[in-house]
Amino acid sequence: MPPVSAPAHGIATERLRQQLLQLRETGATTVVLAGNHDWGGTHGVSVETLLRQEQLVESVLGPGSFLPPAGCPGPAIRKLFPNVQLVALDSQLLLFSESERRDVRAAQPTRCPETTGVSPGEQLRQALEHVQLSLIALHHPPESGAFSEARSVPCPQRHGCKRYEDLRRTIQLAARGKRAICLAGHDHNLQIIQGGVCPWTIVSGALSDVHQMPRHPGATFHENSNGVVRLDITGPENVRARVFVPSSADPSGQLRFEAQL
Repeated sequence: MPPVSAPAHGIATERLRQQLLQLRETGATTVVLAGNHDWGGTHGVSVETLLRQEQLVESVLGPGSFLPPAGCPGPAIRKLFPNVQLVALDSQLLLFSESERRDVRAAQPTRCPETTGVSPGEQLRQALEHVQLSLIALHHPPESGAFSEARSVPCPQRHGCKRYEDLRRTIQLAARGKRAICLAGHDHNLQIIQGGVCPWTIVSGALSDVHQMPRHPGATFHENSNGVVRLDITGPENVRARVFVPSSADPSGQLRFEAQL
């Protein structure tokens, strides 16, 4: 969210407010996660930018609707049902260099939960213990068909970059042997991938422009188009993914694919 003094502040605020109001009108419980652009751009390191966005989100959707709290890496845990939980991470913050993370901590030394001596990976591993199903929500997908034109996407924002690969290994070690589904965006397309870092990875990031990407070897569904993936969860062992794409004939969208996860 641009500073109040910036020319784009009013437009950006109203655009996001209208999107949030539409979400509120659905009656659904909504959780908003930060991505790379929410920090101020591909290389943004501005916790003030994120704090302004968090304030707007929570003013419309209510306290606790922005997870993890702005400037905190997570994991932030939200219980959904018995033995089903949402575990939110700020993957952009986790992709920052150590010096960048120090700057963020220095800007708000008392805001995040005290975790002295416990790495984010160990915190995530502990969060996944003793829960039958964990939905790990983060902006950057741990598995993906990857960007076709890698050189146009700077590090660390894509697979193959050292910090991105470190993040993938962190999640993989924490999720090993667990029933976990990773939920992500970032890649501007629709993917359902089995295996790899998480037992399942959902990439549902195609509500604006679409990126053309090759199909991941483990993909059970891949489409470079607008749309959204919905998960219907009736229990830890009963999760059904449904992919909807825009349809002129049906405002709720056309069902393109469904599968049991």
